[in-house]
Amino acid sequence: MVRAHDRDLYALALFTPEPARANLLILYALATELAHIPRMVSEEMIGHIRYAWWRETLEGLYSGTPRPGHPILEALAPLLPILPQENLMALVEAYATPYPEPPQGEAAALVPLSRALIAATAPRAVTPWQKAHRIIARHNEKHGRKRASWLMLKLLIAGYI
Repeated sequence: MVRAHDRDLYALALFTPEPARANLLILYALATELAHIPRMVSEEMIGHIRYAWWRETLEGLYSGTPRPGHPILEALAPLLPILPQENLMALVEAYATPYPEPPQGEAAALVPLSRALIAATAPRAVTPWQKAHRIIARHNEKHGRKRASWLMLKLLIAGYI
């Protein structure tokens, strides 16, 4: 899902060793799902309802009343001890608050969660991940989500691929 819908997050996850990579891809799947809501719905109110559902469902996971059946939620449940609830709720809010406008602070909300996951499962991978994140962020500031081949070349030169 992440590879198909958000190539930058997928590329970023590739810079972490395996136990952290799988966990990071679960978190990035949640972010991808939240980003995908405006494209899935035809009416603004339905989008607000979906974001409210994510808020309530994540709060339910933390309070011990999970809703089974959603693959992202089932994969996310074992990671809850690592992920601070306020940071996860901030991620949902980063996508939900400006809706129907494009999200503004999703990257700022995703970085602390990513760092917490990597630090808990592969502490030595935090620094390479941060460097790759900076390269991707600078590239996206300058070119947007265009020129993906240039981005891969930059990462190759930096020694990440």
